[in-house]
Amino acid sequence: MDNVQAKIRGTSILSNLSAKYNCFFTNNGNKLEIALGYSTLYGDWGGAIAPIGDLTKTEVVAMCHYINDTVFGKEIIPELLFPDALWRFKEDQIQPSAELKSNQVDPMKFGYHCKLLEAVTDYQKKVIEDIMTWYLEGTLHEKLGISFELMQRWGIDEPEAFLRDLEWFYDTIQKNVFKRVQSPPIILTSKSSYGYDIRESLLPILKTKRFKKIKHKINAINKYGTIQVK
Repeated sequence: MDNVQAKIRGTSILSNLSAKYNCFFTNNGNKLEIALGYSTLYGDWGGAIAPIGDLTKTEVVAMCHYINDTVFGKEIIPELLFPDALWRFKEDQIQPSAELKSNQVDPMKFGYHCKLLEAVTDYQKKVIEDIMTWYLEGTLHEKLGISFELMQRWGIDEPEAFLRDLEWFYDTIQKNVFKRVQSPPIILTSKSSYGYDIRESLLPILKTKRFKKIKHKINAINKYGTIQVK
């Protein structure tokens, strides 16, 4: 029932106000939210266009810093919204949240999931087996362009946590294709954007033999970056 709020806000209020004043309202979802379906269909999934729909959450924060520091030279966007380099927030800051219920916090592993999404939607897309191979080799943070500390911050230096999160990430993206085919137009800012650029199938993705083989190897190691067997 929490999503009813978003549906009332988007369908009953914003869409009708835009029609009344001969305007349109925007869809403000970023690329990570669009990929994971973190929005309400017929609610905040609406809008005439998605201006930041091809920007990950990390890129949105970088853009905000640019607007403050370079464009205006002063704080236009409240800096209490900005995390540190490891995506940590202080007690007096506002963490990302859909704000549909008390103490709700977004489920994404920001920074890491952002770079992971870039890899799987890039022009030369990486499949889940590629990501797992990098992890097994201990080069995942280098390949994604993130720090090892960020992996530790989200606990994915633990093999079991990494596999659990990775499968959730890929499965969630696939489960939400039906939402993306109903999304408003997205402004292209990368090599590969959702919408007309990335064509997707609603059919489920089957795990390959290679996937199962690499998963078994990852489960056999103690820690990311080591080949010590449990």
